[in-house]
Amino acid sequence: MSTVHQLAPLRILFVVGSADRGGAELQLVRLACGLRARGHKPTVAFLTRGGPLTDILDEHGVPWSVLGFAGISRSRDTPRSVFGLVRLATILGTGRFDVVHPWLALSIALSLAPARLLTPRTRRVAAFRGTERDLGWWSPLLARSLRAADAITINAAHLLADVLHSGGSAARTS
Repeated sequence: MSTVHQLAPLRILFVVGSADRGGAELQLVRLACGLRARGHKPTVAFLTRGGPLTDILDEHGVPWSVLGFAGISRSRDTPRSVFGLVRLATILGTGRFDVVHPWLALSIALSLAPARLLTPRTRRVAAFRGTERDLGWWSPLLARSLRAADAITINAAHLLADVLHSGGSAARTS
């Protein structure tokens, strides 16, 4: 008779731009709800705003928050964005997550480098979707964050070139 080892529930922080209905956002919400149904403990942090996807998370008992990040291009939004980054750092530092899993380039840039510093034992998985390479002065942080990732996922083979261009590793990308 074989023995099945039950793993402790994983505490996973997902980070994505908003709770608006988009392909990556809907995939993330479905994944978080499915993991919750399997006994894991996902939490979702939205960088900029809530939206219709929060209703789905509420239905499945997945906690979520809005960080209040204002954007990357307008200097008048800098104080709000700094506040959003402080909120993200607080969540990372106090959440005791097993996995930090940001989706899309900006979320990756803002989450993985701080996660490496604040929670060095936490696994870092970047979900690279689309072709969002042009982040202006945030691009070096994206490169650093992709280098800090334990794994990078893509949902189309042609995105490997974008991952490599943005500073990621082919060996850690699937």
